Amino acid sequence: MKSAFDIPWVMIGDFNETLAKGEGNSRFINAAGSNDLKRFLDSCNLIELALTGHSFTCFRGGSMSRIDRAFSSPKCHSHFRDSILRMLPRGLSDHGQLIVGNHEQDKGWRPFRFIDCWLYNPQFQETLQSSWQTAFIELPGSSDF
Repeated sequence: MKSAFDIPWVMIGDFNETLAKGEGNSRFINAAGSNDLKRFLDSCNLIELALTGHSFTCFRGGSMSRIDRAFSSPKCHSHFRDSILRMLPRGLSDHGQLIVGNHEQDKGWRPFRFIDCWLYNPQFQETLQSSWQTAFIELPGSSDF
């Protein structure tokens, strides 16, 4: 894939190997598997996306490990420097769902906050009306409502 595509790309998945000792709650690491994965990543020149907020991605019984990862091509890394890896709630799976996103998280709609003293400002109504009009664009046919 590395030589076939000259575009930014990301590879996300369950690699079934940890890369270092601290990535599992076991004292043991599969050195051969870990070294094979490291050689593969080096040969593809892949850069790992940092996982935020969690140390482990897989929870099986009493065992925890970080075997789910995301790697990007250097071109992708240079275009999307602020990209990070997040883990969503696991749900029924023993693996956390991974999602690549921008560092700034869109938290959705925020509630409107209002302080009564604003009503005493003589410019309040004018400011409110002006900001309301600039915040919304009238769509064709929307005046029917």
